[in-house]
Amino acid sequence: MRPPLSVLRFEILLYAALALDAISLVFADRRATTLPEALTASAMILLQAYFVWLSAQQRYAWPRLALALCLVVAIFSLVQITAQQGVEVSSAIGGVSCALTVAGLCFAFSRSTTNWFSE
Repeated sequence: MRPPLSVLRFEILLYAALALDAISLVFADRRATTLPEALTASAMILLQAYFVWLSAQQRYAWPRLALALCLVVAIFSLVQITAQQGVEVSSAIGGVSCALTVAGLCFAFSRSTTNWFSE
């Protein structure tokens, strides 16, 4: 069975956002980022990619909620970093990533996906 178009858009937008998150790790300030912090950020990106796969391909509903929670944490973190350091390349990329995630989650919670996700 083919997924609805909204689910495909959700998947594409979230994978694009996660790719931008991975790129923003490259532009992060090397002096302020330690190895454990970088590994934790990389693990979170991989975990979120797994959540996207679980919800889009395996039709689980709960990973969408986990991704929404990750988005809220990312927005708070982005606001805090931007307030402390100002707008830098990595924070601008993070802002675009958050915008893509919001758009993708709007597709994931749309009415056309109600029957796709199982509880």
